[in-house]
Amino acid sequence: MKRIEKVWQHLLKYNKETPLSASQLSQELAITRANASNDLNLLVKEGKAKKTGTKPVFFYPISDDSEKKSLIQEFIKKNPSLVSAVEQAKAAIFYPPQRMHILLSGDTGVGKSMFAELVYRFSIEEQIISNDARFILFNCADYANNPQLITGNIFGTKKGAYTGADEEKQGLLEKADGGILFLDEIHRLPPEAQEMLFTFIDKGFFRRLGETSEQRKADVQIICATTENIESTLLQTFVRRIPMKIHLPNLMERGIFEKLTLITTFFNEEAHKLAQDVVVSMNTLRALLGYPCENNIGQLKSDIQLLCARSYARFVSEKSQSMSISSYDLPNAIKEGLYNVEYRSEIWSLIPSRKDRFILFKKDDFTTIPVDEYKETDIYQLIDQKLNDMEKIGLNQKAAMDIIDLTIRNYFSTLRKKRNVNEENILNIVGTEVYATTKKLLKKAANIVQSEFYPEVFSGLALHLFSTVNRIRNGEIIHNPRLEEIKEQYPLYYQAAQQCKYLIETAFSLSISDDEVGFITLFLTPQEHGNTNSQTQNVQVIVIAHGDSTATSISSVVNELLGNEHVVGFNMPLSYEPQHILEEISAYLQQKETQEDILLLVDMGSLTNFPKELEKVTRKKVACIDLVSTLHVLEASRKASLGFSLSDIVDSVHTITHTEHTINTPVKNNTNIQDKVFIITSCTTGEGSAQIIKDLLTAKLALHDGRCEIKSFQVNNPDEFLYELEKLEAGGKILYSISTFSIPALQYPQLTINQLLSDGMFAKIQKTIDYELTFFGMLENIAPMLVQLDGIDLLYSLKNWVENISLEMKLNLSAERMIGLICHLACCIDTIIQTNQSNEFHHQLEDFPPSVDKKLANNIILLEKMYNIMFSSKELHYIESYLFEKIRFK
Repeated sequence: MKRIEKVWQHLLKYNKETPLSASQLSQELAITRANASNDLNLLVKEGKAKKTGTKPVFFYPISDDSEKKSLIQEFIKKNPSLVSAVEQAKAAIFYPPQRMHILLSGDTGVGKSMFAELVYRFSIEEQIISNDARFILFNCADYANNPQLITGNIFGTKKGAYTGADEEKQGLLEKADGGILFLDEIHRLPPEAQEMLFTFIDKGFFRRLGETSEQRKADVQIICATTENIESTLLQTFVRRIPMKIHLPNLMERGIFEKLTLITTFFNEEAHKLAQDVVVSMNTLRALLGYPCENNIGQLKSDIQLLCARSYARFVSEKSQSMSISSYDLPNAIKEGLYNVEYRSEIWSLIPSRKDRFILFKKDDFTTIPVDEYKETDIYQLIDQKLNDMEKIGLNQKAAMDIIDLTIRNYFSTLRKKRNVNEENILNIVGTEVYATTKKLLKKAANIVQSEFYPEVFSGLALHLFSTVNRIRNGEIIHNPRLEEIKEQYPLYYQAAQQCKYLIETAFSLSISDDEVGFITLFLTPQEHGNTNSQTQNVQVIVIAHGDSTATSISSVVNELLGNEHVVGFNMPLSYEPQHILEEISAYLQQKETQEDILLLVDMGSLTNFPKELEKVTRKKVACIDLVSTLHVLEASRKASLGFSLSDIVDSVHTITHTEHTINTPVKNNTNIQDKVFIITSCTTGEGSAQIIKDLLTAKLALHDGRCEIKSFQVNNPDEFLYELEKLEAGGKILYSISTFSIPALQYPQLTINQLLSDGMFAKIQKTIDYELTFFGMLENIAPMLVQLDGIDLLYSLKNWVENISLEMKLNLSAERMIGLICHLACCIDTIIQTNQSNEFHHQLEDFPPSVDKKLANNIILLEKMYNIMFSSKELHYIESYLFEKIRFK
């Protein structure tokens, strides 16, 4: 029996009331205290024991299953980026009747061996395999130059099978019977051995090398691992027999926070192993976070072991009081991590400056690093993400701007609530230039507005300017949807920001736009922005709708857009009686003990009788509106978030209609579908260069019998010109503006003559013309055929979705392919809803094979959520075939 098994058996004699210390265990089992402490902490790590108290620490076994934590749960807690991989592994472990084989892929050092061992330990924990089942590791690279030897090792050898085979030899498959065989570097396995292995996978039997008749059986789960491309380095007949393919991300893909978790784990392990406390400086941790680990987790662990070994050597030879590691002890390769520009902001926001510049990793405890709760937020990223999400679902213009407005309000409200922000931390995050510029800006602004600013204004503005400078230098556009409102509402503070912007422009040699001046203004204003209502939510919004998932789907979309959980959905399957749903809602409200008024949004008049019953139960005001759509729920939740009263929200929701314009794309009704597009050319005379460009375009482009028209304009007065364009847009869509000068107010693509004459531009313009006119034809012919949804709305939403995914994934799709996909999706979604296949389920990211781009998977999931559907595997094939001109889902 192993020592740790003896320790476990001995620990079972104790309990929570009478725990055991490491010193007691050392005496009772006659082992060293270091070994006793190490084994007890390992049992805690495995979830078999708990510890309590300090100096001395006591341990006791966990006998109550409800108290015992799963190995998987503990693993996910430390490795959140591997949630999808773990779920795949669990599916393979529980797959009937004898588990599913696994193929792991990932760079060198990502932890494939560790992951395979996790599968083994979890299988024992769940009693899928017995406690004495074996985990055998075999590295195929060790015998890669001797095919006979590698095959004999795995399958066994018959006496005389080859020269030197003097006796019968049992193979690893037989030794691992009942357990797991882990084959690392599987791409080094010769083709003949791969063929023998997939025969075993297919039929459950194998033969030793040299055997021709006897068949042997073994119950073994095979886990293979490779660092290579599985499509090109393994036999496809072999790959197809292992359906569970799990890809493990490398260290940088797992993020800074997870890297810190790994660093913490490795230092704790070394402290336990050496039975010595280890003191580590904050700068050492920052350096380890910032330096490049080319060999991933394996190198990170080795480097930390080496640091601890050197410290231990000094501790013994110099008879120091403790083991310590500071930045002075780091090799240059690691020390360079302190100067990592790319991740500096993240590292210093995660590990800011503190009075205590060292962390103590205790030999008999598990130390966690107190990371800073402040997370830097970029207002531009928030706005871009919200706009992107809303464009995908075709949300109307007014609702979109309302959400952006709320996003901006919440951002600045959050910044103003932060207190006691350490300026030294801010300096380390943003650097001296931004730090000093922010100080100067606030000093000048204070003189202009005759008011001092709180410390949190400085920290928030410094972080904001740090993001702004980086964004401008990267050529990214800054857009402030509330600019005009800010100018009107805060004229003094906007003027102050305008007078201060030159400080930023001078310090960083760049130009600051009025949009950015608007954001700076919001930092200077003395109070919360916008609505004067209380920001405390006064109304609980509840959605009730017939169907298995309608209410929860709408609630989920609204909560995600607004960044809160204010809306609750109750689905009402057709088999349910109204009384059943009423009881569910009553129970929910009683359990919540809400102090808020209640607004019900329902889809049928039969549910409008609920308020009287709920008022009796809750003794709160209850209102009901028989309007349920994403727009109505969005308005209700937004107003509730801003603290509006129940009556104000009801009035506001009643004003919502579906006739407003979608973002960027006007939604037209069936009786007035536009069928014309325009290209405009302009110069100061309306002739000259404008006419030359028009003639050139007419000669080069197919204009579809006048459905594409080229218009020339004289531009002397910009306002008059824009007015003429507005009138033109009433009769069709403007695709391009081509001129010798730029017109900033235009919202569509602008080309110079040089750009027009560049290679491929005429073909690009022609593709746009063909695409837009064909789409207009779909509105006229396909839309009326769709029976379950408004055809116009659906087609415009899908057009946005296809264009967005094409941009996100940088796909150069032909007009025919984009139109084909829009048409296919429209008919598919309408059919799914028509055949009552709608449900609350949709694909999860982990459902897609690792080979599928995450952007594509996320966009498909978003589409499923929007229309409350779930695409079949066949439909997923079709979608990908349209996008990539070949099927990649397997």
